[in-house]
Amino acid sequence: MTPFDNAVEAKQFFISRIVAEAVRENAPLSDLEKRTLYFTETGSDAKQEYLDDVAQFEDQYDDWEYEEKVTSLLKKAHEYDSEHPEELGVEDANQIYKSAYEILSKEDHYILVMIDEALGAKLRKKLLGIF
Repeated sequence: MTPFDNAVEAKQFFISRIVAEAVRENAPLSDLEKRTLYFTETGSDAKQEYLDDVAQFEDQYDDWEYEEKVTSLLKKAHEYDSEHPEELGVEDANQIYKSAYEILSKEDHYILVMIDEALGAKLRKKLLGIF
């Protein structure tokens, strides 16, 4: 049984971990940076406002720098959560990350670019049962 019912919940989990890590580092994301994490053109939660946000984002930010920043935050969030799983209310943080990834990766979401870069190999190995 997974703690996530759908891709939207799984995506929200990853976004919450990224935002929490940015706050821990005393470098919170801007509202536009947060909204950009929700972007999808074809996912179950696709909305016109996501396209509008991306257009605004592209005028103000460098994609590569943003993706590097989010990738780094997600790596650190995973490390932190692995050391403090009780803060997520679980015994094994890796399991909840794996569950979220498994559900989210069934759809096309921008955040997966950064998840794959930060944790993809680790999460895929766990999905395949390779350790």
